[in-house]
Amino acid sequence: MGTSPPAPQKEYNVYLLKQPDKVPGIVGFIIEFCCALTGLNEKLSTEIKKEVISIIYTLEKTKNYSNEEKFGYLEKKYLKYGVDVYVDFAKEFIERVTLYKKKYASLDQKYQKDRSK
Repeated sequence: MGTSPPAPQKEYNVYLLKQPDKVPGIVGFIIEFCCALTGLNEKLSTEIKKEVISIIYTLEKTKNYSNEEKFGYLEKKYLKYGVDVYVDFAKEFIERVTLYKKKYASLDQKYQKDRSK
């Protein structure tokens, strides 16, 4: 894992805590953390693919979770198109964070202002 996330940790923590209902299953949740903590989304697609294959391989071995829990709303696309579906998901990480930041920028500014008092 990297030594520091590609943006302020607080920002990513807030973003990540809101993701369990929005990410495509356990695979997607792990990818979100890898993007936030190690910058996975900034790597080449082939490197992302290796990481995602490792995550999926590990999850596929377990019987503790259903396919829906493992793959979430991307389950059907994953079964049809393969791991590239999750590579694309990882590549779109910054877009999701940017949209989140725009939506909550005023709240964050208020928080920072109140915190500096």
